[in-house]
Amino acid sequence: DVEKQTARSILDALRAQQDAEKSLADAQRDATKAQQELRDARKQAQQDQQDLADKIAAGQLDERQALIDLFNAQVDYNAAMADGGATNLEKEQVSINLERARMAIAGVRKENAALLEEQKNGNPKAAKAVADAQDRVVSANDRVKDAQQNLADAGERVRDAQVNGARDIADAQQGVTDALRDQRQAAA
Repeated sequence: DVEKQTARSILDALRAQQDAEKSLADAQRDATKAQQELRDARKQAQQDQQDLADKIAAGQLDERQALIDLFNAQVDYNAAMADGGATNLEKEQVSINLERARMAIAGVRKENAALLEEQKNGNPKAAKAVADAQDRVVSANDRVKDAQQNLADAGERVRDAQVNGARDIADAQQGVTDALRDQRQAAA
């Protein structure tokens, strides 16, 4: 009876230790995944910043080109208006080209201003993704710590069950030995 109860206690403690080891492995996987998500979020934020810097540089080139296009459109317009032989169609075309050049420069400047504003204010979406990933890493690390503690506790319960079981068995065996001795003495 004592041996069966002790064996059962040891098995229960071993199962608890196995469960704790599984929980630890799951928590470690979660922590690894969360750390990878954090690295990915930081990498994406860095890539977004680089993309923004590239867009700003391209926008500056676009503005310089738009200024040249506006200058050329203004020169063509002035020349057509000064040319007494220019047809109404030619004058209308240079007028349209000049207006398009003005609209293009205004559009490029507006886009550049928006890009600079985004750069100044940062990218809140990217910042939130990084912060969320950091929170997941902290949470996963907490789960790893808890699982490690559970594993240590389960190991201690296994050791306690083994010690208590060995003690119970020894006590039972001593009881049997004492009973046999008492029985022999009584019979003698």
